[in-house]
Amino acid sequence: MVHRPVPSSGRRICTHSIRRSTDTYIRKWLLSNVDFQPSCLVADWQQFVADKLSAWRQTNLDWLHNFTGPMHIMFYDQLIEDVATHLQDLLRFLRLNVSEQNMACALEWREGIYRRKRRVISFDPFTSAMKQALRKEQEAVYDAIANSPHKSQALSVKLR
Repeated sequence: MVHRPVPSSGRRICTHSIRRSTDTYIRKWLLSNVDFQPSCLVADWQQFVADKLSAWRQTNLDWLHNFTGPMHIMFYDQLIEDVATHLQDLLRFLRLNVSEQNMACALEWREGIYRRKRRVISFDPFTSAMKQALRKEQEAVYDAIANSPHKSQALSVKLR
């Protein structure tokens, strides 16, 4: 999320990128639990997801309902699927002109030079009850976006 004045205009804007809650939880959990052993951490994991689910929903709804300036909403999954389109949409929203050469450079280097070590897990860490709760909260956030004053930007993106 970026909340900043636009250079030389004085207006405040917000760009808000929404990442799937499941990806966020797994990433945070793995970063904080280096020796991830599901058999001994099940209760901790379930509590962690429940706590983070509430925070994920509240953070997204807080930005949506309380930021009063222009807002551009992006979904992280869709951004990484089609970087060029979503980056161009963002630049248009920010009213920034970028040369074709600079755009080509940004797309070529979209992965950046710094990489975190990816840790692959070979099982689904979410129970059916957790998945149901995750879907419910995600739908609440997406419905709020679809019904918000910012929906003109959000509806240009598939919500589900």
